Amino acid sequence: MEDFFDVSKQPRYAILSHRWGDKSEELTLQELLTPTPDIFNKSGFRKVREASKTALSRGLSHIWVDTCCIDKTSSSELTEAINSMYAWYAGAEVCYVYLHDLPAPKNLTDMTMDVELLAKCDWFTRGWTLQELIAPCKVLFFDQDWNERGSKKELSAAISDITGIPVDLLNDPDLLSDYSVAQRMSWAASRQTTKPEDKSYCLLGIFDVHMSLIYGEGMKAFTRLQEVVLQKTSDLSIFVWTDDEPRKYAPLLADKPRQFKSSGSVEAVLEDTMYRDLLITSRGIRITVSLIHMPEENNEACLTIMEVFCRKDGHDIGISLRKISGGRYVRFDTGLIILPRVKKWERSRMLLETIHLPVSLPRRFLFDKEDPVLGNRHTVLKFRLCDSNPGFTLSHYGRQVPRSHWDVHDQVFFCSNTRSVSWGVLFVHSQLRPKNTDEDGFIPVNLFVGCHRWNLKRPYVYVCGLDDMPSEKSMAMETQLDQMAFESCRQAETVIRCMIGEKIERRSIVVETGMASAADVEAGVPKIPIGWYGFGEVRRGGEKEIAVPGWHTKFKHSGRTVWVRINVEVDDKEWDRTLCVANPITRVDVQFEVLEKPPAQKDD
Repeated sequence: MEDFFDVSKQPRYAILSHRWGDKSEELTLQELLTPTPDIFNKSGFRKVREASKTALSRGLSHIWVDTCCIDKTSSSELTEAINSMYAWYAGAEVCYVYLHDLPAPKNLTDMTMDVELLAKCDWFTRGWTLQELIAPCKVLFFDQDWNERGSKKELSAAISDITGIPVDLLNDPDLLSDYSVAQRMSWAASRQTTKPEDKSYCLLGIFDVHMSLIYGEGMKAFTRLQEVVLQKTSDLSIFVWTDDEPRKYAPLLADKPRQFKSSGSVEAVLEDTMYRDLLITSRGIRITVSLIHMPEENNEACLTIMEVFCRKDGHDIGISLRKISGGRYVRFDTGLIILPRVKKWERSRMLLETIHLPVSLPRRFLFDKEDPVLGNRHTVLKFRLCDSNPGFTLSHYGRQVPRSHWDVHDQVFFCSNTRSVSWGVLFVHSQLRPKNTDEDGFIPVNLFVGCHRWNLKRPYVYVCGLDDMPSEKSMAMETQLDQMAFESCRQAETVIRCMIGEKIERRSIVVETGMASAADVEAGVPKIPIGWYGFGEVRRGGEKEIAVPGWHTKFKHSGRTVWVRINVEVDDKEWDRTLCVANPITRVDVQFEVLEKPPAQKDD
């Protein structure tokens, strides 16, 4: 028995890979150092003896065996050994794989491997043997009677079919880093270990990472492993896992290796990864990602797809996310999304966004004890764009600010607590297109709509046309608002008033609509500039609880006049509880109508 602390001075050595039997039958370091007659009857002793004889017969003076070359009574030595295991197998001259359940051939002159019997061997189902198969350049297989039955290179095709490991990697271990994280995880998906923590610890060498050992933490070790891997790589395929039975909500990281069993064909796409830096925080994984909005079929809801820059079976794939609170997402439906390649989806592609993704799913929420979406919603605001033109169709594209509290799935802004003063604005870039394809021309509609303090049931509404505003000023306003936190309602109001206050007072004259009552007119509501509505209290009664005037404008690009109606409602009796369960929903309807002649205006 010899110790070598200087790798440069260690001799050429063989190494044994085997399926552990009964623990009492394996030979320990202490038994080897102070032998008793009993050890010679152990099956573990016979394994060590036969492996040593084989090494000596082939000119190797040393052999390493995991059962008796590690002091398992020392936690520090065990930790060092497990973190170094891959390197030990990779540095061996040869690895002897002892298959205790592979019968010897009846005809000893014919050592041809029976592939069907090989596939049934227990050795291929164990977690620790994965790295013991991949790491060594030379691997020899022996049956239960220690007859050599073939090498890894000779049996590479059969072994690849059994394990899912590509033949190229079996023949060249240096290619390991060329395979995606998801692919490497898939090779361990069906493997078993005696202790649940070892399902993670046996993969340290596969990902070339190190971590402390905490026996007793169970599958939390797998979460820690993924976090350590994320600190080393920008390969987002680590998020490409699926469930046998899809869950509605799930954390970003997988619970167990088995969830990668369908990821064997997932390839990471080689692209610029400079923006994929991530940080593990108390709120989860903070990462800058590219998100795609994909409308659901037969539904106004919209899926948020996170690009993972991977392909599966030749298709670009992504994972579906759902926002649960400010800038925080979870997995939504744990399947994979095949990304379309047609150009029409490009306009739904968002700019890069920095988000937080919890590594474990929260269990209790403030407003709903089970649902992470509804449980984090105190109130919501919904903008609705519509047209009342029999001859025109409204196609719209808008940008919502602040992004942190906009849920693209339900198309609502949300407030997550009872303390913040809420705000949300919509930059509308729409087109009113003639339904008659023979009719020429379309009307571009560029509009700014904002609503503040809707969580207090006292909404203030801004409306402003953007056509006459200098583009640099419009962009500056959008940029400044984009950088403001949801909690910064007063700052947002100040920016909006500074940017568009003069334009509104000069160009926007309120015109009475059917939605405004005589009492409203007498109270002076229609005389307030349309860009700023203030409601001292919520009026009760009637079909609409809050009704505000509309305005008209002539869009300079088309010369057509469009009548714009703004209507605000607070549904505090019967509201859509799939959007919010705690408090009423505030709705801001923006309706467009193309007029042949502008309506008569009321004087100030």
